[in-house]
Amino acid sequence: MHGGGTSMVYNIDDYLNEIEEYKGNHYFRGQADISWDITPSIFRNGSTLATEYNDIAETYLNSEHKHILLKLLKMQHYGSKTRLCDLTVNPLVALFFAIDGNNEKDKDGCVYILDCSDRLAINSI
Repeated sequence: MHGGGTSMVYNIDDYLNEIEEYKGNHYFRGQADISWDITPSIFRNGSTLATEYNDIAETYLNSEHKHILLKLLKMQHYGSKTRLCDLTVNPLVALFFAIDGNNEKDKDGCVYILDCSDRLAINSI
């Protein structure tokens, strides 16, 4: 993985060794299928703008949160489709999402590692 490449790991020790240099200055995203693009849920599986609007309107009107980003985070947490994409600073959380449910699938999961310096400003969402 060094220098932006790809590495395959087959056990937790290899994973921990591989991600050691990335702790503290990177975001991680785990996905259960390596073939998936990093795509917010609103753009997956035929989601429509009307569905997004209805979800946002319902949450916005019924939420105690004053800030729209907090409302969107709450919506995503409870399963609504949003334009947000989950990232974590904890590589073990990302690993969980990469392997969760893979016993039933014949797919490799993956963990994306993103440099924090590449992040977007919060108001660009």
